[in-house]
Amino acid sequence: MVGRSDRVLDELLVLRCQDGEANAFEELVGHWQRKLLRHALHLTGDADGANDVVQEAWFAIVRGIGRIDDPARFPAWAYRIVTHKAATGSASASADGRPTTRSNRRA
Repeated sequence: MVGRSDRVLDELLVLRCQDGEANAFEELVGHWQRKLLRHALHLTGDADGANDVVQEAWFAIVRGIGRIDDPARFPAWAYRIVTHKAATGSASASADGRPTTRSNRRA
């Protein structure tokens, strides 16, 4: 369970990112990288695929962080982006005709 201090830190970092502080984004990545990677790994079942998903998710987060009205929504928003990127990645990986399973999604 996420503690109150972690939630407050996340909210503060989001606000600082929205103000354009580059070091705040680095802190946000440091605070969330492992969590998002774990989520992506659960979704893809593949470490390389999970890394790709999270990288793409961070690009989307950078582009969209200014549109977050409520910084407390960042965790749900970030997980949703990772989930979407994993689903999109699995759809493109299955374009080679092979069935999509956890073991070959990113093959």
